[in-house]
Amino acid sequence: MDRHPHLLDVMDRTYWSLTLYSCVVFILLTLFSRQERTKEFLVLFFVSAIVVSVIGLFFPADGTMVFYALEPNTLVNVSPREGTFWIDALHAVRANPDHTFRLNDLPGLAAFPSFHAAMGVITVYCARETPHRWNGQSE
Repeated sequence: MDRHPHLLDVMDRTYWSLTLYSCVVFILLTLFSRQERTKEFLVLFFVSAIVVSVIGLFFPADGTMVFYALEPNTLVNVSPREGTFWIDALHAVRANPDHTFRLNDLPGLAAFPSFHAAMGVITVYCARETPHRWNGQSE
C-alpha cells in the first residue's frame, strides 16, 4: 500500500466518509425502497452499534497497527500514526481513572470489533436490490 499513495488517499476518504455514505443510503432507502428495508437498516445499525460498543467497552484493543508496528522510517507514504490515531486517548483512559473526555476530541477507542466494518456490510446488505426494483417495478 505504501507504493500506491493515490489508493491510500481513496481508502482514507472512503473510511472518513462512511457517515455520509450511510446517510445517503438511508435517504435512498427511505425514498425509493419498501419500508421494511429502511426498518431493517435502522435495526441493524442500532443493534450493531450496541454490540460493538459493549464489546469494545470490555475489550478495548490497541489494534493491528500497534501490534505489527513497523519502524517509523520504513514507510514513505503511510504515516506512522495511520491506524493508531486513537491510541493516545485509549492509553490516557486506561492510565487515569479520572480522565476527562473533551467533546471536540473524541477519537474512537476500540479497534475490534469495527463499527466501520459492520456499517460497510449493513449498507451493502440493505441496498442489495437493484434501483429499478426500488420503484416497485418488477424485473
